[in-house]
Order: sequence, then C-alpha cells, then structure tokens
Amino acid sequence: MRRARIGGVAMRDGRAETARAGFVLPTVLALLLVLSALAAAVTLRTRTAIALAAASRDRLTLDAEADGIVRLVGLWLALEARGRASPSGLPLNGEPVRCRLGPAHSTTIVLQDQGGLLDLNAAPRPLLEEVLRRLGLSSGDALAVAAQIIDFRDPDDVPEPHGGAESRRYREAGLAYGPRNAPFASPDEIDQLPAVTPEIYAVLRPALTVQNGRGALDPARMERRLAARLPPGALSGPGLGAAALPSDGVRFEISAMVESGRGARAIRSGLVGLDDPGQGAGAILSWRRPSAWEWGPARPDHPACKAVAALFGAS
Repeated sequence: MRRARIGGVAMRDGRAETARAGFVLPTVLALLLVLSALAAAVTLRTRTAIALAAASRDRLTLDAEADGIVRLVGLWLALEARGRASPSGLPLNGEPVRCRLGPAHSTTIVLQDQGGLLDLNAAPRPLLEEVLRRLGLSSGDALAVAAQIIDFRDPDDVPEPHGGAESRRYREAGLAYGPRNAPFASPDEIDQLPAVTPEIYAVLRPALTVQNGRGALDPARMERRLAARLPPGALSGPGLGAAALPSDGVRFEISAMVESGRGARAIRSGLVGLDDPGQGAGAILSWRRPSAWEWGPARPDHPACKAVAALFGAS
C-alpha cells in the first residue's frame, strides 16, 4: 500500500510535470513569435530608414545637378551673347531637349524666351483681350480677366469696365485679400483674380511672364510653348497688329529636369538676363521649383548635349 501510495504520488507528480510542460511549451512558442515579430518590425524599419535616406540623398544629388545645369546653360547663353562662346544651338522657343548623362541617368533642358510670352505688367488691355481669346477663353471671360489684370496692377480703386475687380469685388467673392495695385511679381499671381478659375489658370499660366517688359510678344515663340494645346497658327494672322514683334532675346527662363534610374527626379528653373551689365555673366536673377514638368516631350540627343554630359564625365 505504501509503494502504491508512493507510486500513486509518483504518478500524480508525473502528471503534474506533464501539465507544466504542456503549459510552458505554448508560452515559449508565443514568446518566440513575439520576438520574431519584433525582429521583423525592426528589420522593416531599418530597411525603410535606409531606403528613405537613399531617396533623400538621391533628391539632394539630383537637385544639385539640375541647379548646375541651369547655371551652365545660363553662363553659356551670356558668353554667347558677348561673342565669347560658340552658339549652343539649343532651341530658344520652349522646345525641350533630352541629354543622356549615363546609364539610366538623363536631363531634359528647355529654354523659354520671355519675349515670346504675354507680359502681365506691360501688355495693354487690347492685347490682353486678344491673346486671351486666342488662348481659348470665351469673349466674356477674356474681357473679365483682362479687366482684372489691369485693376490688379494699376494704383487706383476704380474698376475697369466689363468685369474689372477692385477691393469690393474681392470681398464679394469671399476673398481675404484685394488687388495689389502694383505690378505682378510673378505670373503665378494670376490665380488671385476673382475671374480666374483653376481651369482658366491652367490655360493661361504657360503663356504668361513678368519678364518680357514690352507691350508686344513673339507669336511664333509662344505657339511653340503652347503647341500641345493650341492649333497651328492660333496666334498668327490679323488682330495682334503692331504687338506681334520678334523677341528682343534678352531674358530666358532655363529649366532642367534630372532623372535617375530609380525613378527619382528634380526640376529647377532659373531666369537669366542678358541685358544687365551690372550682373555677372549668366547670373540667375530668380529661381523657382516647378512641381511637375510643364513643357511636353523632348527631342533626344541634341548637339549641345555633349557639353552638358561632359560635366558628368559622360560622352
């Protein structure tokens, strides 16, 4: 009986050990699963951090490359204008040119002559109305936008006829600001006018500048800038009269987009003036960073690409 009792105890102890083992095993497995999940999370975060750091490094590199290309082309234009460099041959009418810099590494360059665009500060109202209609605005919209351009830039508080807008009209439109009553600082400010919807802005913005300085424009150079949305000859023919003049070729916006094989890209635009002897050759007067490429498809392998590619050790 004692052995049996002892055996019974032994048997009960064996069952207890088995029960404890049965409890510990799932606990260990659960702990291993938690540790595995933590390790996977740490690995994922590390890989993500490395990828973000690489992407940030790529963006900084591409930004610097785009900046350098804009400066190079600006210097080239300035030296060419002074007879100290051979012509680049780059199109001056907004036609993009694509250059290979290496395997899966390229830049697209575009030069836009500001003399081929409509100057928001210098264009008289009749020219504004005519060009806006030719860009596709209805007669009513063209009248209103032209009137509001005049009211935005002139110093008085008297609304222009046929849709003008001074401070009261802005308040009625629920806007917290009014006309500047001074020249436009940037073509982007056209979207502040009450008559300019996002759709109208998208149509007008590529045709505008504040750097032409003339109450005239070069229709051929504007047509190339807007070739994707205007039918051929839309700006030709009677109507522009004396306002249709060849460009004086003294101010250009230079834009460069640099792309890498990993899909990263950077776009920079700089304005260069060739008519200011007080500026250094090719000095960039102002910069902007377009959020998207605005100039359409590019022509590949232009002769000027050789000099651009040489900066990157490519041929």
